[in-house]
Amino acid sequence: MTHSLTEAIVSECLGYLPEYVGHEMPSLRFGYGGTNFRDLDASIVPDEMREDVGQQLTGAYIWCVHRFPLSVRSHVTNVTKRSITEFIVGHSNHQDQDLSASSAQAPGIVFIASSWPLRCPFRLASLIAHEGIHQGLFIRELVSSPVRPKSLGYSPWKNTIRPGRLVWHAFWTFACQFTMLGESVLRDRSLLRDDTMLIDFLADMEARLSVCLYSLEFSNVVSRPEFERCNNAFSILGCVSRKLMNINDYKQLSVDASDAAFGKYEAWAKTFVETYSDSQMGAI
Repeated sequence: MTHSLTEAIVSECLGYLPEYVGHEMPSLRFGYGGTNFRDLDASIVPDEMREDVGQQLTGAYIWCVHRFPLSVRSHVTNVTKRSITEFIVGHSNHQDQDLSASSAQAPGIVFIASSWPLRCPFRLASLIAHEGIHQGLFIRELVSSPVRPKSLGYSPWKNTIRPGRLVWHAFWTFACQFTMLGESVLRDRSLLRDDTMLIDFLADMEARLSVCLYSLEFSNVVSRPEFERCNNAFSILGCVSRKLMNINDYKQLSVDASDAAFGKYEAWAKTFVETYSDSQMGAI
């Protein structure tokens, strides 16, 4: 039995509710790990900042792990293990923009970067939850991927077409991130005083999730049963969204963000169709 909307959406994503284990901090490595994370726009954390950065990341991790189940089940042994075992830590080259990444070729390892020092731990903590879901999806894929081979879909975060697998990952990771962060705001409105742009962040994420769900269906990215799971998840996060509407400005921010997200999609689609038509004409 689940006790929160966050747990309900994680259960929908993975097919089970992970246990709340892994409260001990994962190991930290400052730098880059092989080729998996080299394309991220981040730099090395200076030696003199590393102790403070480690403490700030630990604070964000602790904040997350008490609100989100950071564990996965082995597809072979069914044994529960921590979803994140190591952080590779960098410095984001974008002011006030946090970055994170995972790779199926490096299970349990997460790259994370911020424009240190953190003003608040909330957004970075939500990215830790986001990456925890990537780890669970990697295991789902080892068992049986619901993504149609060679499928493509539009990504509202990249504003371009991407492999269907990546669009599917984006839907689930951001859906779980939004729900955890949204529920946290609803429980403690002081988060909005500590991070005045957090409500905009949530409205933008919800709008892009709506476009992402549309892309999954329109481009036939996943199997019908999997799309129904995604649709159910969107209904769950909609419960959070409706409660957020009681917060000043969220309703208008949500409308504006939706208009912007779908506007970008329509502009991209128009350009894509025109480019495709021109290339076809050139081939005649």
